[in-house]
Amino acid sequence: MSLFFSLFVRCFWLPLFATVVLSAGRLPRQPGRWFAWFVGGVLAGAAAVAWLPESSATLFWFAAVRGALLVLALLLLLTRRAFAVDALWFAAGLLGAAPFFAAPVMSAFSTTSVVNTSFILHFAAVLAAAGLSALLALWFVVLRALVSRRVWRALVVLVVFTWLAVAAVWLGADMGLAAVKLQWLEISSPRLRWLARAEFVRAWFGYVALAVLAVATLAALASGWLPRRKRLATAQVAAVERRLLIAEARRGRRAVWQGAFAVVFALATALFWDLVASRPPALSAATPVELAADDVVHLSIGDLRLKDGDLHRFAWVSGEGKVVRFFVIDRFPGEWSPAVVFDACLLCGDTGYAMQGDQVTCIGCGVRLFRPNVGKSGGCNPVPIEGWSQAGGEIVVPRKSLEAGLNFFKAVVELEVIDPVDGSRVKNTTAPHRYSYGTKTYFFRTEENYQRFVDKPEDFVKE
Repeated sequence: MSLFFSLFVRCFWLPLFATVVLSAGRLPRQPGRWFAWFVGGVLAGAAAVAWLPESSATLFWFAAVRGALLVLALLLLLTRRAFAVDALWFAAGLLGAAPFFAAPVMSAFSTTSVVNTSFILHFAAVLAAAGLSALLALWFVVLRALVSRRVWRALVVLVVFTWLAVAAVWLGADMGLAAVKLQWLEISSPRLRWLARAEFVRAWFGYVALAVLAVATLAALASGWLPRRKRLATAQVAAVERRLLIAEARRGRRAVWQGAFAVVFALATALFWDLVASRPPALSAATPVELAADDVVHLSIGDLRLKDGDLHRFAWVSGEGKVVRFFVIDRFPGEWSPAVVFDACLLCGDTGYAMQGDQVTCIGCGVRLFRPNVGKSGGCNPVPIEGWSQAGGEIVVPRKSLEAGLNFFKAVVELEVIDPVDGSRVKNTTAPHRYSYGTKTYFFRTEENYQRFVDKPEDFVKE
């Protein structure tokens, strides 16, 4: 739920707040008019995302159109025409809706084609964010009447420049990425670094909107509440005027507390998603195993409690220091139908798997696996281990079966290994040369040894 609340805040709050601040001083006789223009912009953005073809050219020109629309709407405000504010509200809705509906996470809004629990929760999150946004929009209108004109002008300047800066980064990243894909721009390290950093910065735009809200709250405190409170404490006025001062002080206090609550609530929600809810499940500790004298790994079914229905993870370190993880799981709890598989898949690499309830989940993509299919190849299933067997209350995994998974894993521990050419000892992490042959990686003390091995590896490899 927090995901879509945070996404709504990131995409909509800054355009909405900027629009309210720019138009708060000239409310229409029918406030629903601006709301209608905003909703129209949201619908236009959603329709554009749904109907425009997915291509790099579309990404470039759609971003360019949105940027031009923003600049045009801000310039129209200088004309002080009635339709200028309408155009600004339409632009705000479009600029918020386009990234919201285009976000890849929207594919998780509902896991089925029918209304289900996840859809209801996610829709409730969007409604909660929209409701809070509407209340804050009204709060900004009330704030306009509380703070001084000078403070309000400073807030207007801050909001406009912040909105323009955010739009420049957001739209510029889209246009830059599209231009590189279309080969309109040459690929260069500085350009790629900028695009990568811009994508990273975009994740913080929700916090930028919260910073604007926090500044507005401080403005309410410094210009709307404290001065009135001070006047009330020192004023020697008639009872009627004193009651007016009390009312003004109370309005200022409410504005401060409302803004502070909104900041804390939205910040807590965003931080909960970023720091807790969005984190993938952690890998359980892997039990280290070693090859026995017969060159196989023996796993006692009884001693290791392999029949308890849980995922039992193991780690074997190869001769060259590569850590190979695998796990054993009962596919049909209570019936003992074990599967022995590598803790990696062909799609997500070695991110591994974890138990969530009684289901096996891929940590890389979040896919929940059909448990009876574990041990079968294909899709996001873990890569099966071939050649394992069960005998005498043990699961037996041969060396060759484990070595078949060496290329699936990246983790390496420091070991002392032997140069296959001259038999000298060398550290696997500091060896100046290495070469992969078959399923193994070999390390060399000198370049001469490396070249001799590369020219004729069969002379040095003992199978």
